[in-house]
Amino acid sequence: NFARHVAALPLVVVLPEGGTSAYLNWKASGRLNQHRYEDLMVIDIPRHLGRHFNVRNGPWAIGGLSMGGYGAVRLGLKHPDRFSSIYAHSAAFRVDEAVEHLDGTLVGDVEDANVYRHADALVKRDLRPVIAFDCGVDDRLIEHNRKFHRHLDMLGVDHRYAEFEGGHDWDYWDVHVQEALAQHAEVLGLSARA
Repeated sequence: NFARHVAALPLVVVLPEGGTSAYLNWKASGRLNQHRYEDLMVIDIPRHLGRHFNVRNGPWAIGGLSMGGYGAVRLGLKHPDRFSSIYAHSAAFRVDEAVEHLDGTLVGDVEDANVYRHADALVKRDLRPVIAFDCGVDDRLIEHNRKFHRHLDMLGVDHRYAEFEGGHDWDYWDVHVQEALAQHAEVLGLSARA
């Protein structure tokens, strides 16, 4: 239903496939080859859109669900000059724990995967994107979302966090992606077409 939800908005929406990349820049390896997903998101896609579509030069909005929710928040916090609106659903805020044991073998900077690090750094920056995330109360990632919410509260980073009925599934995301689109449209100053 996503195409129907976005149809009335004057947006170009890109849905990049990140596999199990967590939208990090990975080192070359026999298994992963050259996968620089952060570069794809913050450099390659904006350049491509600028060359082929009538888009403004940003800042833009970023969002995602599950691992993509983690990626959206991490990239949005790390690059607030590029993303003025961040919205995540059921975010996997534990990805840094999964790559921690790699000790630089596949990920160049393991600490860069830590979304908490980027939240801490945001406090020292002048640019503050609008941040929102939600999670279903039956989602296996609920405690990770609550923990990140508490961390942002402790830092004094303005954000909106909500919990709703539901789990880690398309039924939940289909309902709540509409709230994300509304936030993005408001932050970007867009009005729905008649």
